[in-house]
This record gives sequence, C-alpha cells and structure tokens, in this order.
Amino acid sequence: MKYYIEITLRYDPEIGLGFLWKRFFTQIHLALVEYGKGDIGVSFPGYQESHFPLGDRLRLFGYSINNLENLKIDTWMNKLQDYLYISEIKQVPEDIATHVRFVRRQPKIDFMKRVAKQAKRHNKTIKEALEHFKNYDKDNYLKLPYINMYSQTHKENFPLFVDKIDEPSSLIGKFDTYGLSKSATVPWF
Repeated sequence: MKYYIEITLRYDPEIGLGFLWKRFFTQIHLALVEYGKGDIGVSFPGYQESHFPLGDRLRLFGYSINNLENLKIDTWMNKLQDYLYISEIKQVPEDIATHVRFVRRQPKIDFMKRVAKQAKRHNKTIKEALEHFKNYDKDNYLKLPYINMYSQTHKENFPLFVDKIDEPSSLIGKFDTYGLSKSATVPWF
C-alpha cells in the first residue's frame, strides 16, 4: 500500500460519533461494493485510543493513486460533507515499521449450538466437545470495537466488530467490501 486518503469525522455533540460512524461507514461500504476490485483497505488510526473505540479518523489505502481516484470517495461522502474532512491523496511514509490487518469478527451467537456442531463433526459427546472449548472466551468478540451497520440485503441492524492484528511485515492480498482483510495488511502509522 503506497497511497492513502485520511478522512476525519468532525465531532458534533448533537449527533454523536457512533451515529456518524454508522452513516459514514455505510457510504464507505457502498463505495467499495461499487468499486469492486478488492484492492483498497481501511485503517482506524485511533483504534482503542480515544473516547470512541474506533477514534475519529479512517484511512483508505490503495496500491496506486488510480485506485483511490477511481473510488470517487468525495462523491460518496457528498451528503456528509459538513461532518467530514477528506484529505488529498498522500504517499505513505517510507519508514513504516509496523503493518496491521483489520479483520471482521463475527461472534458465535449460540455457544451451545457450536458445541453440538463440534460434537457431531468429530463424533464426540457434548461433554467431550465442551472440553475442547474450555479455554474459549465466548464473550471475547463482544469486547471489540464495532460500528452499528444496517444490512440492505437482510434488512436488519448488526454490529460490525473490528479486530486489529499486528504483523511483522507487509502482506499482499484482497480486501472485502468493508476494506477489511484476513490476509492483507495496511501500514500502521
């Protein structure tokens, strides 16, 4: 990732960052869906460092200037322009030592259903399957920062949990339509 755009959310006490993130990140998602190439990643520079767990900034990273220009983020953010500051396309600093992956986490809603599935899959009893999960923290994902989203497909609200994983080096891969990836990294600065 060589280039980025930084978007800063302007805090408004009457609206709140949670509501603004929902509206803002929905537009990011729709832009990435339409763009459709999987080569743009996101970063949350204030991840778990401020009063709002995802902070007040988002970076969009691309391998080339054209990636970011073709996303046309200004057009997607037109309705929110009073609440955002969008930077010009910038080059990523060359002395980046740390890279991270931002990954979507989906908590298992029913822990016992998961245990039953494990027992059936491995032909074990429920007690044996529970032993397999003895160190599993079923509430762990619920402690992660998230954005309240609305699914246009399923017509329901859901939390988009975001986990940050440090990596020793840059990894190239594809990003999903939220700009998150299980395999690709973005620079951390």
